[in-house]
Order: sequence, then C-alpha cells, then structure tokens
Amino acid sequence: MSRQRSRQPAVGSGVSMAAEGAIVTNYHVVARSERTTVTLADGRKFVAELVGADPASDLAVLRVDAAGLPTASWGDSDTVEVGEMIWALGNPFGLDHTLTYGIVSAVGRRGVVESPYQEFLQTDAAINPGNSGGPLVDVHGRVMGITTAIVGKDYTGIGFAIPSNTVRQVVAAIEAAGGPDRGYIGLSLRSRPADLGTGGAVVAAVEPGSPAANAGLEPGDVIVGFDGDDVGGPAEFVLLLTRAPVGTSRPLDVLRDGERLAIEVLVGRRPRDR
Repeated sequence: MSRQRSRQPAVGSGVSMAAEGAIVTNYHVVARSERTTVTLADGRKFVAELVGADPASDLAVLRVDAAGLPTASWGDSDTVEVGEMIWALGNPFGLDHTLTYGIVSAVGRRGVVESPYQEFLQTDAAINPGNSGGPLVDVHGRVMGITTAIVGKDYTGIGFAIPSNTVRQVVAAIEAAGGPDRGYIGLSLRSRPADLGTGGAVVAAVEPGSPAANAGLEPGDVIVGFDGDDVGGPAEFVLLLTRAPVGTSRPLDVLRDGERLAIEVLVGRRPRDR
C-alpha cells in the first residue's frame, strides 16, 4: 500500500477484513494522502476509497472494488501472554510480503504515543517503516494486532501493535457510525505526588456543567478506582473511561481529605475532535 505525499510515496501495509474489499490500516498511513493505492498479494492494484478513520486509535478503513478477497482470521488479544511467539507481516522499506518473528515482550503497554486512548502489545519481531498497518499473528495464524509504531526510526527490538480486540471494535464503529463514541466526564488530571501515596489520578480542574461537576467531583480529589477497576494513574483512568458505555452511570472511588468516597458519575460522549 502506498501513500502519495509530495513527490515520494510513503509505504504501509494493511489487512483484508472482508471478502467484499474492506481493508484496515493505520490512520497515519493514509492521513495526508489524496489517493491511496492498494496492491494485493496477487499483484492486482486498486485505488482505495477511505470509508472512515479514527485518528485517536490510529486506525482507518479502506474499501477497494474487488470481490472474493481472502480475509484474515482474528484472534482474542485479551488472551495474549508475554513470551508467546508472534509473527509480523508487512512491506518494510517497500519489500513486500516480508515476514519476521519474535515474542510478545509486553501487553497493555501505555504511554508509547501522546494519545491517552491507546495501549499496545509490545514485540521484538522486526518492525520497520512500511510495516505500519500490517498484521501481527500468532502461531495459529490469527491476527492479534495491527503493527503501528517503533522506537526510533528503524528496528531496535521494540515495536508496538494495536490489540486485535481494539481494532475490531473501532472498525465496527467506523463502519456503523463513522467512528467510536468514547466516554467523557470533563476533568483535567495530573499524577499523584509520591508523598501522597502511589496510584490514582488527581483532579486538577473540573469543567463547569460537565458530568464530573454534576457528580460533585472537586479539584484535589484523587480517583483511585473506576467501575471496579483500580486506577494506577491519569492515563489508565482515561483509557478506562473512554471504554465505558456513553449514557451509563459508573462508580468512582475517590479519596478526599483522607476519606474514601463512592461517587456515581454519568458518562458523557467525548467530542470526536478531542
């Protein structure tokens, strides 16, 4: 897959999701392209239509005018364990159909990119420019992730993939409604100072009229739990919140002046430009 930008086309990879021509790739592969060309494994080339994209998760769905395409078998990324063998397929440096292998080095890796909505599978399988959007598969050939990022400009033994369960949820939302709805309550957060203990997200500010304000949250509150899950820090809380169903009430565990409080908050819809 090539992205036409300036005079030098960028190169990425993708995964066929439906026999009718739906393909998933990274948003950054097609973000600034006027035209995206998809080359299939059998050599056929198509100009792809952008069905939709979700920049927050760095995923995009394309469609080509083709039928009977082979489709990927998707696995359950929640079952992936550190140490499992894994294979990366893609088009690094334009070298199509390249296969590399390694292990899953970590799961649930956060803080890799600026977006607070992402967590990754980490692998030491060789991933280079051009692999973006390609599949990370297990020993059974099931797609467990979409490769998306590396540390540095070239392979250093640390690469990252969007978990397959996240990919499938986002793709379904793009096809159904143009993108996913993410939970939002209207808070600014910061990390908890070490002298106040470990874990939790400190409320720095509350947006007036927001669900958080209506629930009675105050600056200085420390959120230590959300809907039964412990909150290790701001990034973890945001990730949990954005996955909560919009329009539902969820319990928060909050520390305020040394007292632990249970607060119900109505999850609102985060604007898609945030």
